[in-house]
Amino acid sequence: MAKLYSLDLSNNRLTGSIPSSISGMTSLRNIILYNNQITGQIPASIGELQKLLEIYCSNNKLEGELPSSLGNLTELVDIYLSDNQLTGGIPWSFGDLADLQHLDLSRNKLTGPISPSLGKLKNLQQLHLSFNPLQLGILPDWLFSMQIRSLMLAGTGITGQFPDKLQSPQGSGIDELDLSSNELTGELPHWIGELSGLSLLNLSNNGFHSPIPEEFMKLDALAQLDLHGNAFSGELRPALARRADISIGDIFQYTYLDLSSNQFTGGIDEDIGFLPAMETLEFLGLADNQLGGSIPESMGKMEKLRAVTMARNGLTGRIPEGVLDIAKLEEFDVSDNFLEGEIPIHKAKIPAESFQGNLGLCGDPLPPCQRGLP
Repeated sequence: MAKLYSLDLSNNRLTGSIPSSISGMTSLRNIILYNNQITGQIPASIGELQKLLEIYCSNNKLEGELPSSLGNLTELVDIYLSDNQLTGGIPWSFGDLADLQHLDLSRNKLTGPISPSLGKLKNLQQLHLSFNPLQLGILPDWLFSMQIRSLMLAGTGITGQFPDKLQSPQGSGIDELDLSSNELTGELPHWIGELSGLSLLNLSNNGFHSPIPEEFMKLDALAQLDLHGNAFSGELRPALARRADISIGDIFQYTYLDLSSNQFTGGIDEDIGFLPAMETLEFLGLADNQLGGSIPESMGKMEKLRAVTMARNGLTGRIPEGVLDIAKLEEFDVSDNFLEGEIPIHKAKIPAESFQGNLGLCGDPLPPCQRGLP
């Protein structure tokens, strides 16, 4: 086994622990054991595998502390240990992994503070530490001396307002940012439009309370946006549209947009289906706001839409013809509004509960309309 180059036993039902004798596989470049039921600790002897490039052990039941001997593996490029039961802190020795590009320790039981030695990892592109009880408070300064492109810190105890350190040149280079399920409050700053490389932004389940600033429309690369579970207010427009002074060919379209459970008002924009950013949208979440108004007819032009939730918004009027005919539509929830009239004939299999709570609605899958009623 000393000449084994790659160990791949992923996607099985393996149990037991990683033996300390793994150190005898001195030629190993890859350890790939994700999606199993492996228990026990990561043996300290793993630090003897000097040629190791990749560790993929996510989604197991590994426990105990991360061995500091991992810092001896100076050729490591990837460490993926998410979805385990690891405890303790991130070893100081991780700062010696000069070639490390991807570090994913999310969904464990790791505690803080995070060692500042990670600031030495100048090649690190991806730092995923979400859903660990790190109690970060404010983001450390050393985090912005790096060249991280994907920063996922959901559920890590971040407090205060939207971090102004993201204004730094390093912050503006981030293209995936997840700060959801923290204790952030206050307003979104106007300078958020400077984070022009963002393709994914998740600020859900925080305490933000402000309108979306107009500068938000400068985020031309944004494809996935999740703001649900805050107290954002005002109109939807800055989150739906892109700035007018950019050519359509330079606009990235949304695939996922969740603005539900906020305090948005002013209705759903009549031209939502004609906005360039909406062309490839698959999920639209607008439920539990205070939008009012009617469902725009142009929504029927959103051909990629698979799911839309608009429940509990005070919506009035009829469901427009064509909206329920979108070919890929699987979910259409308009329950508990003030809609009326006959539900348009449609092929999509939408359950009755998605229309319930609208006293004026009738027709399949609700009871048939009564003669003499609209």
